[in-house]
Amino acid sequence: MQKLLRVVLVLIIASAVVLAQNNGSNTQSNSSQSISRELARVEIKSPGITISYLEREGATEVGFRYPNDPANLTDPRGKVKVERKGGYCEIDVTKDFKLPGPAGVLYEYFVNTDNGRRLYSSFDLEGLGPERFRGKLSYVFWVVTTQGIVENLGEVLWKDDLGITSTARKIDVTTRQPVFAMMVTAEPHPYVTRPSNAVVLVNYGQRSIITNSKGVAQSDLLYYVPRPEIITFKDLSLTYPLNSSLQYRHQQTRFALAQARVAIEMGDYALADARKNKEIDPRTPETLIEKLRQRTTFSVSDELQASDALEEARSHLEKAEKLYSPLAEKENPTSSKDPLRPIVQESRTSTQIAHEAFIYANLASNAIAIKQKNILIDLLVEEDLALKETIRNLERELADLKNTIRNLETDNSNLRETIRNRDARIKELEHQVKTLETTIANLRSEISQLQAQVASLQSQLEQLQARLAQSEKENARLKNELSRICDELKKVIGTLGEIEQQGNFLTVRLKSDILFAQSEYLLPVDRDLKKDVRPRLAQLALLLQILFQDARFQFIGHTDSVDTDEYNQWLSEQRAIEVMHFFFLARLQVMDINDPLRSEYEQKIALAERLLGNEFPAWKAKSAPGGLGDRKAEKQRQQRQEVLVQLSTIVEGRGERELRVNPEQTETDQQLNRRVEIKIELPQQATFEYCK
Repeated sequence: MQKLLRVVLVLIIASAVVLAQNNGSNTQSNSSQSISRELARVEIKSPGITISYLEREGATEVGFRYPNDPANLTDPRGKVKVERKGGYCEIDVTKDFKLPGPAGVLYEYFVNTDNGRRLYSSFDLEGLGPERFRGKLSYVFWVVTTQGIVENLGEVLWKDDLGITSTARKIDVTTRQPVFAMMVTAEPHPYVTRPSNAVVLVNYGQRSIITNSKGVAQSDLLYYVPRPEIITFKDLSLTYPLNSSLQYRHQQTRFALAQARVAIEMGDYALADARKNKEIDPRTPETLIEKLRQRTTFSVSDELQASDALEEARSHLEKAEKLYSPLAEKENPTSSKDPLRPIVQESRTSTQIAHEAFIYANLASNAIAIKQKNILIDLLVEEDLALKETIRNLERELADLKNTIRNLETDNSNLRETIRNRDARIKELEHQVKTLETTIANLRSEISQLQAQVASLQSQLEQLQARLAQSEKENARLKNELSRICDELKKVIGTLGEIEQQGNFLTVRLKSDILFAQSEYLLPVDRDLKKDVRPRLAQLALLLQILFQDARFQFIGHTDSVDTDEYNQWLSEQRAIEVMHFFFLARLQVMDINDPLRSEYEQKIALAERLLGNEFPAWKAKSAPGGLGDRKAEKQRQQRQEVLVQLSTIVEGRGERELRVNPEQTETDQQLNRRVEIKIELPQQATFEYCK
């Protein structure tokens, strides 16, 4: 068994080594410096921007534009004449380039003037902001092939050394490329071999009116991979800082000194990157690090060449700065015998040598990376061969172990059968135990439920007993309240009339002689409160409302037979309306402001007030002038009839049609005929009996 575990462990280790080998085969340079990182490629699209120039067919004149100029621009930013002659193309400037400004001033504008937006507000490429101009001290003219290969054809000056612009922006160069696009970029110095992403000018396409027909449109796309930016003025300390307020020749001299300083810094950066590449790549498998360290030896020729070149470049820069020191504050020279010219020449020499150091440092860096990679590949191959031999030995041991395992499986077959039988018996017993446990649990659950039900019933019983006691107490209170109200009602009705009940109808008869004066229908106001009937009538209205809140009320007026039928009918209606008006006002005073019946009461009261206060109408009197045919009387009769129709459900006048005693009876008995009845219709389900 231990032998089997050993084999499995070895296989796991072998898999890890193979995985490390695969990872190591993809190992790149250990450099983390900016110089080894590539930027996204720059793309400028324009119809026919890449032109194939015809051999010995004459010159093609090509216009230039800013990258975001419109395609129909009639005044180009510059022109060149391109002529293919045998194995090369000749390029001559025929119209000066309109450069945005002195290249060395670009940085100053972007630092001091709103990030340069006032100067370059319309000059930008998609995805590339104004920061791409940072640290640029020169303009360089490039040709770019269809595959993104670039060629530096020289510097384009803003002005000549003396500040004269007549021929400064002209250029006369050649290239071996027959098919290319052209552009001008802003660079740290004029000797770079790869352009930055700070594009200043590009040529118009062959399909543009600014380009003549000597060439053939080859492609609509200019693209290239820009140089990574590894140094800017932000990282640089200049002996003589740039200052736009200086005279131009001093500015030009300081630009040249700054270019040399930038070139030296770039060379130092590249050399440091090459030396850093000598370190072991941290992605290297730990088992190979020591062997890689023992076998790795590097050629230092390129590194030494770069180091020597940088020392020489520093020497030229120091010489230039030493020459410039006594002249830095003097007037700008105007003659051809310019004392600043040697300083510019020394600075440019320093810049060129420093750039060569930059190239040697890159060669050294690449050579170191390739050497490390080749040694690592050799080590991985050796590890692979040793691992394969180990795997073959392990496979033989594994075959022996398999035979041993088959024998052990045969010997253990009987034991497994016995174990299965015992397991079956154990499962049977476990099932029985689980069944008993389930039964016990169910019984316990039922007991708990019964106990909970008993407790719940006991709680409900206690609550019902409490509610019963409360109900009995409330019933006794209500009985006392009803008795008190009935006593009050008996007293009030005893002074105003009488009451009787027939089925669901309750009738309260009010004596007219008590409520009204003879032949009157308005309730009188007596200064003697003991004789004033209005408070008792209001008390009756409130008591009836309390006792019969949901009942329907109807007010019915009666008279005796003393006067005419018409007068008695009118008087009975008026008295019924007056009592209804009084009752409704009393109820309205105690009614809630949001009660749904409030608006109905207010409407009925308004209708009653239209009829109250009027005298017996002339159109009913037999001696009235005009008789029944009078139009005005007819209109009054119709208006009264319309109001009575709207009040017909609650007000009715019956005149002398229902006499309770004969007219021949005494005056006292006749009072029973002069009455107002309040008829109360109780709900069908009500079983109210008048207070006994």
